[in-house]
Amino acid sequence: AAVEPKAMIACPLLKKGRPLAVRTVQQTEPRAWTESEIALVKEVASRCYAIVERASAELVLRQSEEHLRLIIAASNDGIWEHDYQTGALLCSDRMYDMRGLDPRSFTPTVDALAAILHPEDREAFCKAVAAPAETGGRYEAGVRIRRPGGTYGHFLFRGSAVLDAT
Repeated sequence: AAVEPKAMIACPLLKKGRPLAVRTVQQTEPRAWTESEIALVKEVASRCYAIVERASAELVLRQSEEHLRLIIAASNDGIWEHDYQTGALLCSDRMYDMRGLDPRSFTPTVDALAAILHPEDREAFCKAVAAPAETGGRYEAGVRIRRPGGTYGHFLFRGSAVLDAT
């Protein structure tokens, strides 16, 4: 059976002054809506829209993260992030794999990484990595890293510093 509303509140949802949707509340009996009921419908409509907006933004973020993950996997590169204030490194799994390191036993810091470099490469690496901390910019350092078996692998580190605006 069809429901025939006898009373209704229609609350338009606007974004930047443009209508997007209308949230309605209907009743089968005639009635006068109170100001608090109208305010409640407006609040519910606003919250519903905020939830939809957040879900849409989260979907875009998940898609972007997946896209980046696929690009990183396809590049076969190890990725790391260096916190210049603490010296800590945040390394991708591939970074550990390429260097033969166990993430459970290797604490990633610049000092720990420098300790497994070939002695002839340490100073140049540390200078190259530290320089952008002052002025921003890029760095590049070719190094030899000692692997668990004692052999050295050749690696090229490239990066750029992103400085805090404050």
